[in-house]
Amino acid sequence: MSAPAAQPILTTLTGSCHCRATRYVLRLALPLTAHAVTPTQRSSPADKPCVYRCNCTVCHKAGLLHVRPASPPDDFALLAPRDLGALGAYQPRGPGEANTSFFFCRTCGVRCFSFKGQGEVVAVDKAEVGMEGAGTVEVWRPKKTTWTTEGKAKSYLSVNGQSIDWGQEGADLRVWWEEGKILYLDCLEAGPDGRERPRYERPHEGGCY
Repeated sequence: MSAPAAQPILTTLTGSCHCRATRYVLRLALPLTAHAVTPTQRSSPADKPCVYRCNCTVCHKAGLLHVRPASPPDDFALLAPRDLGALGAYQPRGPGEANTSFFFCRTCGVRCFSFKGQGEVVAVDKAEVGMEGAGTVEVWRPKKTTWTTEGKAKSYLSVNGQSIDWGQEGADLRVWWEEGKILYLDCLEAGPDGRERPRYERPHEGGCY
């Protein structure tokens, strides 16, 4: 009899750009779960942790491995810089991409996350973001009171999985692929009507593993 599958545990991971001017913490349920794809689904689930690759030209050319936590206002905190104005930002103008900023470090160029919505600087306990010692620290995070997953103005946060710091338990990107936990989205077409269903088996045309 095979051993029962390990139950996912909310795990705090750290991530950064190459020069470490950009640093963040991310809470993700690990080990990852491959969620069932519904017949009408054309995007990643908005209320479940998910790792995926997209075949749209922006994500493909940037080499992004999208990691989306279940609740971004609770599960993502930017430690540095706290002012998003200190980061470079690319805003595509294609359908469905308006007002989404793909942020990157102005020094080393690494893209750590993309975001759409409102954010705020708040004081949190150091333990909440995996820091040692007592007291609080100021972080930037998505604003919970304005976060929405409904309508055209829905909020969005995606962490680039390739910026997660190496060597953390449960965050081996090779294992995520080997275990079939990476979802592949078809986003080449402007609207959902021309898209294929997401799948775990193989990237869609124009995408990559």
